[in-house]
Amino acid sequence: MSLSAPIISNIIISSITFFFIFSSLLIFYEYYELSKYLVEYEELKAERFQVDLRIMLNGISDHQINLTLRNCGNIPIFFFRRDYCWSSFIVSYKDESNIWRSYLIEDFQIISIKIVNANFTSSSPNSLTLYPGEEAEIMLPLPSSSPKIPVNSLVEVAFTSNYGVSTMVRGVRSS
Repeated sequence: MSLSAPIISNIIISSITFFFIFSSLLIFYEYYELSKYLVEYEELKAERFQVDLRIMLNGISDHQINLTLRNCGNIPIFFFRRDYCWSSFIVSYKDESNIWRSYLIEDFQIISIKIVNANFTSSSPNSLTLYPGEEAEIMLPLPSSSPKIPVNSLVEVAFTSNYGVSTMVRGVRSS
């Protein structure tokens, strides 16, 4: 009996020591992982401040909107990448019944991309990125089931980029 008491107490002390060492390592590991995520978050937040987008409405018809999106920031904006839509438009307007209609549009058509204040235009349908200093002419088709946009109706168009930055413009359909 005298031999088993020191063995049992040694096992208990070893178990408690192992538990504290394991717990300390786990806490340090979680702290390390959290600090990695915080650094990544700060980098993404810094990227958001480098994004500067402007929208100008070129024309509004009964089922489509033509607009120009300009990248005045420092980093490129991705429209589509690897069969995934990174950017979206949201169109809202009052229909003839004076009811607000809103639609998420991800199947927009890029008509052309040109360098701001230059005569160079790229009409390539493969233009999937809007680089700094470029502007894109874009056609937004409304869903076929949507009611038409009435004349003199207020139309709001919002754009959200792959960085979470958005911009908005308002206009009125004139004819």
